[in-house]
Amino acid sequence: MRKITIIYLFILILLWGINPPLLKIGEILGSSVSALLIIRFLLGFLLLTPLIKYIFKNKKVKIYLNSQNIIYLLIISIFYSLFVILYFMGITYASPSIVTTLAYTYVFFIMMFSAILLHVKPGLTQIIGSIMAIIGISLVENFAVSATELFGYTLALLSALA
Repeated sequence: MRKITIIYLFILILLWGINPPLLKIGEILGSSVSALLIIRFLLGFLLLTPLIKYIFKNKKVKIYLNSQNIIYLLIISIFYSLFVILYFMGITYASPSIVTTLAYTYVFFIMMFSAILLHVKPGLTQIIGSIMAIIGISLVENFAVSATELFGYTLALLSALA
């Protein structure tokens, strides 16, 4: 990879990582969550478009839009939208750091549903990683929470399921 690509990706990752605290600050200052979501996705679009154009500058990329691919795209869009809505609603009601941690437990749910529905046995590293994640969440979480925070944490877990 070229140096400019690495720098560009670093900027994108940095912006992605500071998103939850900025959202909470914006909410405290009186901005609506929906307005902040629009700004977030608009900035993401504006920053990712030049990168995508640069990566595919000299390549011919074919996109097949048949009915099956459109259905997949719609399903993915619905579940990702549900994830984003529940995630940002969770941040509205609870601490961004814990909500983010809970929302990204989707990896654990993928492993669990793969084992149940597809009969895929998890590997040793997946099991160890899941145990470490559960222990980490238990250590970070203060179990004396208000009903509002509990609602936010529930929304975060539901976003992980989406």
